[in-house]
Amino acid sequence: MSLPYGVVGLAESQAGLATLEAWYDAVADEIATLLAPFEARHANARKIADGTVQMLGSSGTVTTLAGVHFGLARYDRSYVDGSYLDFADIDRVSRRLAAMDGDGRAAEPCIGRERADLVVGGCAILAAICRTWPVGSLRVADRGVREGILVGLMRAQAVR
Repeated sequence: MSLPYGVVGLAESQAGLATLEAWYDAVADEIATLLAPFEARHANARKIADGTVQMLGSSGTVTTLAGVHFGLARYDRSYVDGSYLDFADIDRVSRRLAAMDGDGRAAEPCIGRERADLVVGGCAILAAICRTWPVGSLRVADRGVREGILVGLMRAQAVR
């Protein structure tokens, strides 16, 4: 399922708001509402209750949250890739970042100036996903979907 939201558009919608924390909660609520029809069709919550679902988070917000959570002095792909984040830790770090100003987020070594205005929008999207599908933890994958597609294409070409 694709949603009409991305972190850049969400960051632009923050301008002029009284508190980023209130915006974060409103965005998470709105995205959870958009996820509800997908959940109704696929009944993933039931599969989660049965213990047959795991969650994988790839790149962007998830890897950034992992780096901040682990207190890394600089982002380390080899440390983050394959790690696990509990939903409680995701919520705690996300809310801490939402409470900071842009300079505070930019000072975080795993965020930096270029992502300081984007990361909270990604956190709100992730909060809605975690709320909709309460698996409890997710596995962090630093290597993104595009890399997986590229590897698959390379393997298919090698077979030919």
